[in-house]
Amino acid sequence: MTKTNVPSSPEHFQTAPWFILGGGAMGCLWAYDLAPNSIILVKPERYLQYTNDPSTALTATKLSYQKTSQNIPCIRECRLANIRSYSSPILKLIVTTKAQDTLSALTAIQHTLHPQAHILLLQNGMGSQQAVKEQFPMHTLWCGSTTQGAYTTDFLHVVHAGLGQTTIGPWHTSSDTHPHFSAIFQQQLITYGQQVTFINEIQPLLWQKLAINACINGLTVLFECKNGELLTSPNRLKWVEKLCQETEQFLDNKQIALTTPLFQHVCHVLKQTAENYSSTYMDATHQRPTELMYINGFILSEAKQLGLLLPSHTALMVQLAQKGIF
Repeated sequence: MTKTNVPSSPEHFQTAPWFILGGGAMGCLWAYDLAPNSIILVKPERYLQYTNDPSTALTATKLSYQKTSQNIPCIRECRLANIRSYSSPILKLIVTTKAQDTLSALTAIQHTLHPQAHILLLQNGMGSQQAVKEQFPMHTLWCGSTTQGAYTTDFLHVVHAGLGQTTIGPWHTSSDTHPHFSAIFQQQLITYGQQVTFINEIQPLLWQKLAINACINGLTVLFECKNGELLTSPNRLKWVEKLCQETEQFLDNKQIALTTPLFQHVCHVLKQTAENYSSTYMDATHQRPTELMYINGFILSEAKQLGLLLPSHTALMVQLAQKGIF
């Protein structure tokens, strides 16, 4: 096994491959943009679909990328690494797993993380970031929020459905990291990523996205509807309004300011994404665990510590649980 405690130089960091943890739509988008210097980390059973040799740690295959406006997909070479047997040190990592899977997925590759590794977390909701920082205090952590739209038609077949913006900022900076590494990390993502912007304070943006998702995603599952259909019924719109009021009350207690009234902002998002299904709706439809515990669940957990009662958030989670959705 390759030792990971050997100090890395800026030159080594510059040329080191980008590892993607999470082979869904967002993971495939990043792997495609960063190819040929990207590697997707996959579970052994997935890896064995592409090689008959279980002892091999790395293999090459093809990644298909397509825009919804184009019929012909673009193909780039993609490398897959077996999580269980890959042992070379990882310096640059993008995590695109679901929030509930983030900590366990990182723990599975912890032995390969170089002490000077930079990790970018791209999860919905809040809570997973804090958990990662607590377990990985020696690494430099970045967090991001994206409005990119994408879905997969099969593993390694991604459709880029809507061009958006990805905003990234520091969550935790390790004192052990080389001062030039952050500059290299940012420049490579701006050069090869999808409309990437870096900001100094990422948490206000993550709180804003959490607030919006908390007032939309769960309701689309409850009413089994597209985003815009929350605006078409007085009952649904009243739900939206109540969730917005409670979320603003919660954020006020946390001393987190929003740039515009939340109900106004949420209605704008619903109009802009009227024909879209939320990611939570898609998870529930495909009988996958949702990220609701890191969205509404996180708000309720934090509110309890503040002594706040949020009856609409509570009622939403109870009704979803009765439908078997968590």
